[in-house]
Amino acid sequence: MRKRILFRIYSMERGERQNILLSILNSLDIKKYEPIVLLDIFQGELLKAVPAHIPMFFIAKGEEFYKPNIGLRFFRWVLRRTKLSMYHHFPKWFMRKMDMPTPDIEIAMMDSVLEDLIKSPFKKSRKINWFHSDKCLDSKRDGKQLLSLTHQCDMTIFISHLTKSHVERCLGTEVYNGICIRNLYNVEEIKYRSLEPLGDDQLFLNQDSATFVSVGSLDYQNGYNVLIEAHWELMKEGIDHRIIVIGDGPDYSSLKKKIKSLGIENSFHLLGNKENPYPYIVKATCYIQPLCYRAYSLCVEEAIILGKPVISTYDLDSKGRIFQDKTGLLINFSKYGLKKGIKKFLLDTDFVTRLDKNLKSLDFSQYDEYACEQLEGIL
Repeated sequence: MRKRILFRIYSMERGERQNILLSILNSLDIKKYEPIVLLDIFQGELLKAVPAHIPMFFIAKGEEFYKPNIGLRFFRWVLRRTKLSMYHHFPKWFMRKMDMPTPDIEIAMMDSVLEDLIKSPFKKSRKINWFHSDKCLDSKRDGKQLLSLTHQCDMTIFISHLTKSHVERCLGTEVYNGICIRNLYNVEEIKYRSLEPLGDDQLFLNQDSATFVSVGSLDYQNGYNVLIEAHWELMKEGIDHRIIVIGDGPDYSSLKKKIKSLGIENSFHLLGNKENPYPYIVKATCYIQPLCYRAYSLCVEEAIILGKPVISTYDLDSKGRIFQDKTGLLINFSKYGLKKGIKKFLLDTDFVTRLDKNLKSLDFSQYDEYACEQLEGIL
């Protein structure tokens, strides 16, 4: 008899947790497991990427499924918030209304749905918290609340021993139900999708100067405001290069304004969300990730899978993936650190040649198989 697994996530807007979920859904043996997805909000460009045989349930529809109407938009937003609030208080009623099958295992893929996991009406299910990063530990209050919820789960999955150790240091105690497994990537799928044509966007990469690509949400945690300043100063110094950022978020308008005010619209491009970012990464000179907090970036490892050298801010997990394998450059998160890193890639040809050689020697052929065995071993 197959085990029924309910994956809880806020939405399918492009993000690292959503990509991890898709990799898991595509890797699970359907002879052993019956996956189900529960969304708080039914929205996001990755909805179409969920395999057709996997049922999806949701609490409220996203704005993208309605005709544009400024007058009704606020009303619909209030309705969504009301539905979510009611769901938090009466989950059993909502599950019955959706005709949700009873799961054997429930997994919270984001900390925003962790409390709902704990309040699940399915009392006999095993409850697993997938701990992706430590950016939610901005305050002691947040940390204590998260620890309390985490210890109510049967298991907490960390994506590395380093992340687990750092979280435990921040919390000042052991996460006693924590285990570590590798993330699933679907290596062959990443390589295959990187071959798709770019269309008109090819123009951004058909330049004589070096191109740095980054993928991430446009918010303060990802540090793109500092990257813009570093790029501007380098251009003033005569160090020609281009930067392409793929992603959207709350800071899009302010970042766009900053780019325009500095007069760098022709060299720093915000391309918005893309259903497939891999062709941009594979055609870049280098992948750059300017995170301003200590966390794990899925895109860093995806860039390495695609054979691209990486510039990443110094965090615990990047140290293991980049420095140890000599596949990129670790920098401090600052304007000076970003400038120094970009300069090294542009001016030190021996360094770049050495990275390219190291990247070509990496073998990912057994990676997914081992990671999948780890995951199935705990389900």
